[in-house]
Amino acid sequence: MCGFFGSFNIKRKINLDLLKHRGPDSFNYYEDENLYVGFCRLKIIDLSDRANQPMEFDNLVMAFNGEIYNFLELKKELKEYEFKTNSDSEVLLYTFHKFGILKALNKIVGMFSIAIYDKNEKKLYLIRDRAGIKPLYYAFEDNGIIFSSEIKPIFEVIKKKDINEKAILNHIVFLFNFNDETAFKGIYRLKPASILEFSKNGIKNYYYWQYEFENEIDNLELAKKEFIEIFEEVIKSQLISDVEVSLFLSGGIDSSLIALFSSKYKKLKAFSLIYKKAHTSKDIINDEFYYAKKLCNKLGFEIEGIEFDFNEEILNKFVYYIEEPIGDSAGISTYLMCDYYKSRVVLSGMGGDELFGGYPRYKAYLIYKKLNFLPLNKIYFPNYFGRISRDFEKFKRVWSKPYYYYLAYYTDEEIKDLFKIQYNPFFEIKKIFDELEGNFYEKMLLFDFKTFLPFHNLIYSDKLSMAKSVELRVPFLDDRILEFSKKLSYHLKIEKKLLKEVINDYFPEISKRKKRGFGGPIRGWLYENQKFVRNEIEKLKKLDFLNFEKIIQILDEEFQGKKFNYLNVFEFLILSKWIEIFGF
Repeated sequence: MCGFFGSFNIKRKINLDLLKHRGPDSFNYYEDENLYVGFCRLKIIDLSDRANQPMEFDNLVMAFNGEIYNFLELKKELKEYEFKTNSDSEVLLYTFHKFGILKALNKIVGMFSIAIYDKNEKKLYLIRDRAGIKPLYYAFEDNGIIFSSEIKPIFEVIKKKDINEKAILNHIVFLFNFNDETAFKGIYRLKPASILEFSKNGIKNYYYWQYEFENEIDNLELAKKEFIEIFEEVIKSQLISDVEVSLFLSGGIDSSLIALFSSKYKKLKAFSLIYKKAHTSKDIINDEFYYAKKLCNKLGFEIEGIEFDFNEEILNKFVYYIEEPIGDSAGISTYLMCDYYKSRVVLSGMGGDELFGGYPRYKAYLIYKKLNFLPLNKIYFPNYFGRISRDFEKFKRVWSKPYYYYLAYYTDEEIKDLFKIQYNPFFEIKKIFDELEGNFYEKMLLFDFKTFLPFHNLIYSDKLSMAKSVELRVPFLDDRILEFSKKLSYHLKIEKKLLKEVINDYFPEISKRKKRGFGGPIRGWLYENQKFVRNEIEKLKKLDFLNFEKIIQILDEEFQGKKFNYLNVFEFLILSKWIEIFGF
């Protein structure tokens, strides 16, 4: 919906051109002796200039990025206010004014990052939605705070610009950083479901909501009935828009359910990826367009296939907009789809895997729990077995290890060889995992919900859609679905049992399909551009906390066909470009 930048108790301003991709429709400012806020708006609901931000009423000033899906219901509780717009932003502002911060947050349903300033108390509140769909970053400097929807504006104005070495090492091992730090030292991201209060009297940072399993629903038929009722309501509210709404459709369970339930209210245009054959020879990917088109024919939706292409120009833009060295080609798929068709609003199936148990690694860990007596190290599949070889080799690496090793691309021994400093990300990530409650399966889901989802998937989803001024809505992370999933027994989340049962009543073929990733044919492109890749990765020599000889070994193992290291190589390429683009 937008982007904003602000400073409190410190004078920092920026040229809003750094955020204009997030909101090209209007540029506005608020300023007083304590606060500066600049705002870029992407018009979605109420297209008039009256709905521009920042918004001010009585003692409150608000900058809000996102959507409030129950704003029409909330408006009925605000009859004493005189509305000047038809926007959800004005409803949100009055809701805070009437009910206060915490009570208002218990009422609203939506995706959001919010900066709200109380002029009477001289207090700033920074707030992020429950799942972490919309980003919010901040840095402390000179007894003040700087905050923004993206990192670049903060990086532009802070005095000290350094690499956060440990965050970079986390990116190398997991392809993402699993805590609230960023790759830029001193710049932090606000955690999901949390509030940061900043005033001249001090700082408070606390959660206003927690994702905790309640296990109230163990009956499949009851679960199906309740899910269908809730999801119908969710989809209906997320289709509200004064501009066109479209759909990313893969032919998998999550996006197919969104298509199915949307068809009850609107005929959407759908988009799916088609991979160029030239790039796919070395890759282990699946063309989803066939299944997506088949579903659209049944629903009467129009569908268009977007041909995947990739080059250095796209690589540079990807790194610039994603802001951190996240080496996941799924982000490139998101960027290309949004670049091809600039629908203002797109629905995505993001979040269904974390809430309902869709990742293959969950099944792998279940297998380990049942068959941990097997000596897997004595079994070998040559590389020409393709996906079987890749998956089995990774499975052997993590056999007998805790769950968080299943997200890693290195072993403890490899980390010792690669890192020149005394740091092992597994020691840090273990602290997060050990604090979680529940059985082993619930802890896997909780871990991914608290780390992988907000610090990886939702980062690239937001950044690379908003790079093209596209608002990505994620129905499976709607607050009403979050509350429902908390009540659902874990037995109904094994391999998406509940969602498969729901879709099976309509499209049995889809319910039987295996989980496929959203990534593109990056491995083939790396092979076609080996010289370029090696030249770029030479830049990593300047990082004195990495063993460059080990990096070259990893490249050689991939390009000589000895190991499936292509995502490791891609991460190094992204890191080298990140160093170049951000001037380190």
